[in-house]
Amino acid sequence: MSRSLLSLQSLSAIAMRCASTAGSSPMVRTPVPLFGIDGRYVSAIWSAASKQKKLDAVDNELKQLLTLTQKDVRFKDLLFNPLIKVCVH
Repeated sequence: MSRSLLSLQSLSAIAMRCASTAGSSPMVRTPVPLFGIDGRYVSAIWSAASKQKKLDAVDNELKQLLTLTQKDVRFKDLLFNPLIKVCVH
């Protein structure tokens, strides 16, 4: 399983464990320190969801995304394959 998929699973698990402990401070940190590019994205999603009190909703959406990537290999490749070029018109 790729690191990105593991990060999605990690965020989902963290959100479920810590939804009731999310604070209202200006800078919301994840309950577990995260590092690297994946960690930055997960931290940003966690902080935004926590500030808006939508951790459960984000958790459900990430679980749906994870399920889609497991069911559809082409969709997974579209998201995670660095060789696929982005076309913006």
